Amino acid sequence: MATPPTHIGYSIEESIEPNILTVRMSPVPSQGGILTLTHCVRSQVTNLTCDGETIIERPEGSWSIPEDVKDLRWKIQLKEGKGVEACEQQSIKLDSSILLSGGSSLPQFKDIYGPEGVRISMPTVRTIYPEPGQSQSIALPGFSKPPLFLLLNFTERTLKDGLITLTYLLDDEKSHSLLPDMGENIKGLKWLMEVADIKTKENFTVGWCEYVGESLGISGATGSGILLANYLLSKTSPIDKALMLYVVLHEAFHQLQTYYPDEPTWIQESLASYYGTRAVEVIMPEEGASLMDRFQKEADRFRKGLLTIHSAVEKGDRSEYAAFYTKGVAFWAEVDKTLRTRSDSLDLYLKDILSRMEYDQQGDPVNLNRILNLSQEAWLSLRAQFLLSKDEKKLF
Repeated sequence: MATPPTHIGYSIEESIEPNILTVRMSPVPSQGGILTLTHCVRSQVTNLTCDGETIIERPEGSWSIPEDVKDLRWKIQLKEGKGVEACEQQSIKLDSSILLSGGSSLPQFKDIYGPEGVRISMPTVRTIYPEPGQSQSIALPGFSKPPLFLLLNFTERTLKDGLITLTYLLDDEKSHSLLPDMGENIKGLKWLMEVADIKTKENFTVGWCEYVGESLGISGATGSGILLANYLLSKTSPIDKALMLYVVLHEAFHQLQTYYPDEPTWIQESLASYYGTRAVEVIMPEEGASLMDRFQKEADRFRKGLLTIHSAVEKGDRSEYAAFYTKGVAFWAEVDKTLRTRSDSLDLYLKDILSRMEYDQQGDPVNLNRILNLSQEAWLSLRAQFLLSKDEKKLF
């Protein structure tokens, strides 16, 4: 097998067509292979060609590249960003800025492990995040890493406090007054770091994009070193600010989870949702309590157990993924309530949950009851109420 190139470069250029960017890869690995989107939510790659010949995308987010290709290029169809939520992880065009999502727009060769870098070859834009190196190239993360988000022509604001550096990247400078106060945001981040027992310096970078809609969603996106979130021009009430803070603190908790072993998806999302909400309560007690109550009430619409839903998600069915944000929150809230009957608290066990939890192939936390020192009766009750579907409960 031929030796991979020492450096695979992606050049992103402007196109004469509106909302279209062109990407060229050079050099192209001579052995060819499978070009794939590493975190594909929805592909935005169009007209991928090898030496002028169109390669069909099959399946979505995957292309079979032949050997000895000299010219490999494709186009990125940017979406009008104000109608796209951050959790969709799409490449979008805003008024004067661009958000490029590696997961939707920058496929990588699946079996080649050489360094890959992206160069923005557009004189009319400034690359704000990540900051390019001396070669003006930005490294593409590996397949196991969070996706790359490139922010072009955004405005930067930074606040430092102790171990925390918080940066807001704004699609529009005028939006700053609409967003959660940076000092209050840091207060929530400090609480999260304390409860998760993180004592290192942390940089939290939030990319803020305007969203046009009736209401804000409850999820953002975590990329390589950056968190994405939305704001609405018309939503500036305390509960709206609380919801924006929740999204940022939820995603920040995901950043802190990287210090610990991998967890099943339902554990990752439910803990981030629960502790993101708890952090909001530290900053805005009334609004945070309202969010906690809302999420627990919404849990009732999910009849299946969290383990059943997790199994479906692992097989590609994300139709009930929102249960992790609601029924998952209700699960951890009930665990904490159970512990408080003996003057205990879930917070005291969070580090052990993150570092010592063991799971079977179905994502079942097989030693959680031992970590928490729960009685068999209390643990079986929690499992029956939240983790298992009705047809599974007779097995326990």
